[in-house]
Order: sequence, then structure tokens, then C-alpha cells
Amino acid sequence: SRAAATRLRASLRRRRNIVRDKSSQCRKERRNRSSSRRHAVGHRYVSASEAVLARFAPPPDADADTFEGAAWIAQLVGDLNAALPKFASFEQWEHEIATQLVPMLHGRFEELDEDSADVLQAYFEAFGKAVR
Repeated sequence: SRAAATRLRASLRRRRNIVRDKSSQCRKERRNRSSSRRHAVGHRYVSASEAVLARFAPPPDADADTFEGAAWIAQLVGDLNAALPKFASFEQWEHEIATQLVPMLHGRFEELDEDSADVLQAYFEAFGKAVR
């Protein structure tokens, strides 16, 4: 009886340790998945930022308006990079892009070619995902 009780306690301890180990492993896996998602979003955002800056880099023989537009885009990307941690919600970002950024872009550029517009759109989407 005493030996059976000792074996039972040992068996329960092993089971408890197995459950504890599995629970700990699950927590680690969740942290790793979350970290991987944040890393992927961050990587996409950095890549999108670099693509915008590269797309709007003026050629050496560009006119003054082109240099001014490129400087404005570079400043916009820099300002948004600095503001990223300040956005409390995706809704706040949506409001900012709808009420501030899009009107400023329309006011600054008469028109954008399709490739430039696509690069900006991809940047704004990556920024929105980074805000989430």
C-alpha cells in the first residue's frame, strides 16, 4: 500500500511535469510565432520604405521641381517613420491617410505615373500593417 501510494505520487508528478513542459513549450511557440509575424511586418515595412525612396530618387539631370518632389517624399517617409509608434490604432492611421496624406499628395503632385502610385500604395499598406 505504501509502495503503491509512492508509485502513484511519482506517476502524478511525472504527468504534472509533462503537462507543465507542454504548456511551457506552447507559450514559447506562441511567442516565436508572434515575434516572427512582427519581424515579417517590420521587414515588409522597411522594404516598402526603401522602395518609395528609390522610386522617388531624382536622376542627376532632374529639374528643380523633381528634386523638390523627391525631397518632399523623403521627408514624408521620414516623418511617418518617426510617427509610427505614436499611432494608437489602425483607425487613427486610416483617418490620418484619408484626411491629411492623400489631400497633401494631391496638392503636391499634379499626377503620378501608375508605377509611382503603386509604390506609394504598397508603402501605405505596409505602414498600416505595421500600425496594427
